Amino acid sequence: MTTTTSSHAHAARREFAAFNAAVRMGDEIDRHLGRGTRGWLAIRIADGSSDGELYGDYEDAFAAQERPEECTYFPISPLCLWTPRMCEEHLESMTHLRHGCMVYGRPTCR
Repeated sequence: MTTTTSSHAHAARREFAAFNAAVRMGDEIDRHLGRGTRGWLAIRIADGSSDGELYGDYEDAFAAQERPEECTYFPISPLCLWTPRMCEEHLESMTHLRHGCMVYGRPTCR
């Protein structure tokens, strides 16, 4: 019974961390959209945080990161709004892509 309780607690912590990362990512996107700025944003896949900078293009955003392989990059535009759910799904998908378990667009590690 301890194992079951422990695994449920671990799953709950993982879900809470994923939720917080999605919220952090959404807040970062909203901050830039609120300013009416456009550009490329780098978001850390592990926690949804950013260096807070908008870059002119993907290459600039990638080059500015200390660990570029640990980030996801996308353009910020008022034409492309992100919901918290979209942020959560994007970070989850990028996590699976990073550790190589995606087969035909689906994670195999679940």
